[in-house]
Amino acid sequence: MVNDSTQKKRMLYMSLLLLGVLILASCSTNSVLNPRDDEGTSTSSTEGVTEEEISVAEKLILSGFETMTKNAPKALEPLAEYLKKNQDSLSTQVTDEMIVLYEKAQMALLSKYQDEFFEGNIQEKLLSYSMDELNKIDVSEADVKKLLSKLEPIGLKLEQVEGTIFPVVNYRFFEPLLKSASDEVKEYYGILMKESDFPVQRDGGLAVSWDEVFTRAALYNLFVEKYPETRFKERVVSSVTHYQNLVLVGSINTPMYDRDSGEMTPEAKAALIAYVTKGDDSPFKSLMSDYLATLESEGFKKTPKVEAFINEHLIAE
Repeated sequence: MVNDSTQKKRMLYMSLLLLGVLILASCSTNSVLNPRDDEGTSTSSTEGVTEEEISVAEKLILSGFETMTKNAPKALEPLAEYLKKNQDSLSTQVTDEMIVLYEKAQMALLSKYQDEFFEGNIQEKLLSYSMDELNKIDVSEADVKKLLSKLEPIGLKLEQVEGTIFPVVNYRFFEPLLKSASDEVKEYYGILMKESDFPVQRDGGLAVSWDEVFTRAALYNLFVEKYPETRFKERVVSSVTHYQNLVLVGSINTPMYDRDSGEMTPEAKAALIAYVTKGDDSPFKSLMSDYLATLESEGFKKTPKVEAFINEHLIAE
């Protein structure tokens, strides 16, 4: 006699097999398990996991998700539902791939969701509320409430920049999935969650402390040192460049040096000294140690010698 639990498992397994027949007719399982970037290089971030160690059900789930995300999806909602439905029983490798695939879909469709916030008089209505009210969806207009209600389930959130309000990717969305992800993916998206929760800049000025700027600069440098062949290398190198420039000169509205006296600001000076004193052993720390030594020799003023050091190490973005 087959009990109800066993019968349900069999039904689920047969359903997955049927789904697989339809999917695999147009999608190669091998290309999914060994995803490649635009240059044809393998981008799988999990080593030591063979195709045989990934269950048939997982192969079908991942194949289905790849098909959904590659066929020019028109909305994130069905992708998010599929991801959440299957996220609790996936291996590390499959979890990694589904995270990356979903983020790519978010990036591809982000402008579509942003455009909706600039239709008609939506901006005028949004700006009549505080960000706290908008985040709580404490609004009276039905059209605004509808727009706001769709963001969280698909991993988007509100951002306000220079008098406009629009959705951006909310990397906190991936947190439940990261529990099953590889160390590489877990660490990288962990940094992105920090960036998402507290953006480093807003309206041309720093939105975090100088201490946090040095911390994040170090995180990116340590990440690329730990994972030199990371699938995220291009993005990480871009972030390394951005932060290196930021710690050398500051931002437009939060300069590192006083525009009149040329002296390094007290906050930036304290953060630089603190980082060099207790920092890591990365090449970035070595660079900052040289920067500090140069500044000390010049009384922490932007002299020609300091400016020459800065110009030598600024990187075109």
